[in-house]
Amino acid sequence: METPYLVRESPASGLCDTWVQVLVDAPGARRVYTYRVAAGMVVAGGDVVCVPFGSQKIGGIVLERLDTLPPSLVADQVKTVEEVLGAGFFPPGYWQLLEQVAHYYLTPLARVLETALPPGLLARSQRRIRLAAITNPLLEWTLSPSTRAMLEFVRAHKADVSWRFLRQRLPHAQYSLTELLNRGLVESYLADPDPPRPLVRQVVVLVELESEG
Repeated sequence: METPYLVRESPASGLCDTWVQVLVDAPGARRVYTYRVAAGMVVAGGDVVCVPFGSQKIGGIVLERLDTLPPSLVADQVKTVEEVLGAGFFPPGYWQLLEQVAHYYLTPLARVLETALPPGLLARSQRRIRLAAITNPLLEWTLSPSTRAMLEFVRAHKADVSWRFLRQRLPHAQYSLTELLNRGLVESYLADPDPPRPLVRQVVVLVELESEG
């Protein structure tokens, strides 16, 4: 068992670190992990977040916030939530319903989510980038060249752009996106996956009519 850890107060702010439990949506590893919440980041239960997982970054669903770190974990080894991809990802009232089901049946909320949500939901959802509704033009003057190029690229599309498309077309995409998000110039969100479409085929049926005798 790992050495229990006592949560320390930050000398700069005097506030305790905040942690969240996240149900990661990774193939073969749909489990609950604990992550640190960066200062100033607003995270609530039901939010979809981007978290580091091994050598990659994947989506996850925040189950709850924790004021103290579980004793089995060491603070220096806990990774930090990268960003909030979708606040209010679930329909109004649906998250509260899931919590009520978990409370009524005395079962972990993660187990209820695993039953209610199809596997790979976040992986199939498309991450998209759009211009923020209200921006400060003065912030654009201090952007790095690559970040300014991404901003102009998104602006040229006049709507929104998929994150995958941005990574394919622009260098240093992750750095540029982080800078734009931190300055409030763009927004990142998850678009629901397209519903499955029925396969339609044209069928010809031959009918043999009985001849009159």
